[in-house]
Amino acid sequence: MVAAAFFVVSQAAEAADPALLAPVEAEIRALNNKDAEKAGACYTDDGVIIVRPDLPFFGAERTITGRAAVTQWFKDIVAINFRMEATFLPADRNQIKAAVKTWNTVTEKLGIAPIDGIAEYTVEGGKIVKMVYVMTPESVERFESARNRVLAITAVILLAVVALTWWGIRRFRRHRAALRRSGC
Repeated sequence: MVAAAFFVVSQAAEAADPALLAPVEAEIRALNNKDAEKAGACYTDDGVIIVRPDLPFFGAERTITGRAAVTQWFKDIVAINFRMEATFLPADRNQIKAAVKTWNTVTEKLGIAPIDGIAEYTVEGGKIVKMVYVMTPESVERFESARNRVLAITAVILLAVVALTWWGIRRFRRHRAALRRSGC
């Protein structure tokens, strides 16, 4: 993923003041290097991440508040082999916007990677104050479709297990009853 980190750095120079980009680039590099602590250190003590929608549960959004909670969330996502690539868009004052692609073990196994979205960062004093990530409608649709397939397969497997268990219990009871009738 070194190439992705380099790609981010090379695109960043054209988008905004390097001082504003520094913590965002550092966060992305740290995540791609699976260093949740370093990524979390890019945020202010009361930094906020908002993710829309909140996957895999599809709540309207998930809000993670405070550097400790942000770092823990980063630990959770790097544990599933999270990677990120960003193409920075023109900046507006202390707002940095990027088109992002993300990969992780789950989305790769489901065959829906990369997931596309827009990340909007607010940077103050060399730290990220807030990051809002919004997944594209196409990525949401791919994720929902894959989740529904997984749920359908899980339901079929569960029904098969219940049916086999029921069949086994009935067979055992019949066998036991036959043994009692025969006097064994």
